[in-house]
Amino acid sequence: MPLALRNFKHRGASALLEALVRKVYPKGFKGTCHTADASTRPFRLNDAPELFNPERNRSFQQGSIEGFCLTDAVVWPAAGAVATATGNLINEAFFDENVRNAALRYGACGAFPFIRADADHVATLGHFYQNYFHRHVDSIPRVHALWHPYLRAIDRITLLVDKRFAPDEIELIRALIPTNVHLQMVTTELCRIRAKCYIHLPFLSRRRTTEFRWWVNCAGYLPQEYLEFLRNRVRAKYALDWKSGEGRKIYVTRRGATVRRLKNEVAVVSYLEALGFECVVLEGMPLPEQMRLFASIDVLVAQHGAALTNLLYAKPSLRVVEILSNARCQIYESLATALGLTYQPVICDGINKNDDVTVPLDLLAAAIGSLA
Repeated sequence: MPLALRNFKHRGASALLEALVRKVYPKGFKGTCHTADASTRPFRLNDAPELFNPERNRSFQQGSIEGFCLTDAVVWPAAGAVATATGNLINEAFFDENVRNAALRYGACGAFPFIRADADHVATLGHFYQNYFHRHVDSIPRVHALWHPYLRAIDRITLLVDKRFAPDEIELIRALIPTNVHLQMVTTELCRIRAKCYIHLPFLSRRRTTEFRWWVNCAGYLPQEYLEFLRNRVRAKYALDWKSGEGRKIYVTRRGATVRRLKNEVAVVSYLEALGFECVVLEGMPLPEQMRLFASIDVLVAQHGAALTNLLYAKPSLRVVEILSNARCQIYESLATALGLTYQPVICDGINKNDDVTVPLDLLAAAIGSLA
């Protein structure tokens, strides 16, 4: 039985949780069901070695990566929700149970107006979470499944993309999809689409080997084949030069953020600048510029945050120091390991992962020194 199915069945055993969820079902919905209880046609990336070969992946990247096709479906593009013709929402279409409950609670599966798709076969990158990290680690990697031989044999697939993706992210998506896939922009989140065949693209970032916890459910589990595919396509499209900027060192500041800031950042920046580091602000920087920046640097110091998503585009020799408020988040450590990057954490004494903290300069110095 697929891990995702076991997770949902495990949580579905809670009578209290199911009672709470049923209170927010939109009128006309019977409930939720699993792919095993619906007329779905599954496909596995494991069956296409060019897409996922377990022998080339680390232990934490293992597991089954499964998608499915569902006929006569109703799709809510932004949330990634899909319902059967009989009115049951498919649990496996949601990233996790939190997304499912939130989508229901906030009306993402309500009676929104229908719009027309321009093909019989429809897929979506909808995810519900909206920030830079989730778009690049959870949503965009789903396009990898479109290269599955079963889907490549379909004449035309419409990929629904909602307005949360920036124009430069749309261009990235275009560079990653096969020629039989065509983008259709969904200009409003408040819509739904009838699909003769809905293609559920699996979440490559989801942990597949053990019972997951949300803070370790992303990033490093992207399969090696996708990471290589992404980096090759990005290098070609954006002319990334991994040999440029030899010896360049940067520190990414979070001074404009509302959480997870350094209380002693003035002292940290002064110390790092004395070592030859540049202080960089990523907010507002176009995606291609962020890619080129990370392709040009050899040493990175950054706090835990979305900036580290750009490890996806870094040169293979990058050395990374991540400052964490506490030891809870292993997201970027897993991603760095999957990419073969040298990684060193600096763990501060915060209680929660979003706490503002003071980083001891001796710990920072030791971490940087260990990278040599």
